Amino acid sequence: SCKTAGLAQLLNRTYREPTLTRLIAFGDGGNDACLLRTAGVGIAMAAADPGAAIGATHQLTDSLAQYLNSGLKTELTPRPAARCPHRS
Repeated sequence: SCKTAGLAQLLNRTYREPTLTRLIAFGDGGNDACLLRTAGVGIAMAAADPGAAIGATHQLTDSLAQYLNSGLKTELTPRPAARCPHRS
């Protein structure tokens, strides 16, 4: 199963959000690649799988805790909606 398709269905059903453009997603594994590519902002962890990192908007260089404690100083500009290939 695909995290992106499941999350998209949940957001649409629960909040009537038709896309993931307002979502900030964090991930590090190959199974996160689709989600990081289709979220409005996809953030790959510092030691992320190359497949996940390539589709992410940003890749951390330090820990997630350090990133969050820094006050999210990195400019997080959402990208246009992308479609998950697993979503029907």
